[in-house]
Amino acid sequence: MKVVLVDPRILKPHPEYHKAHTELPSTDPLYQFIKESVEEFGIKDALHVQRGTDVIIAGHLRRRIALELNLSEVPVVYYDVDDNKARYMMVIDNYQRIDASKDVDAWTKVLEMTKSRRERREAGNENNEHQ
Repeated sequence: MKVVLVDPRILKPHPEYHKAHTELPSTDPLYQFIKESVEEFGIKDALHVQRGTDVIIAGHLRRRIALELNLSEVPVVYYDVDDNKARYMMVIDNYQRIDASKDVDAWTKVLEMTKSRRERREAGNENNEHQ
């Protein structure tokens, strides 16, 4: 699979995305964690996109965050699949992510780490402002 860098503005959400997945609100701690991770490390997992249509199969949230952060490029893997196969791949990807997100203990630790990292960063900014 070849990864290419693509402007996220040309990528289109899958027309049935909201039927297969509930959109994560930007106020959700998990959304904030993912956004902070993208800010610090970039997008590590390529978006999966249907070749010829630029319709996203997997990576809707990463694209949304990339647009919010005004990123000019995101990693993409293009797939030569028809619309039915693209829909199937999208649904399967979302179910796999849902199963991974059910590990409450792991997510609790991740969110605690994010909170302490954010608090340290904010404390550092306060110290810099008072100098």
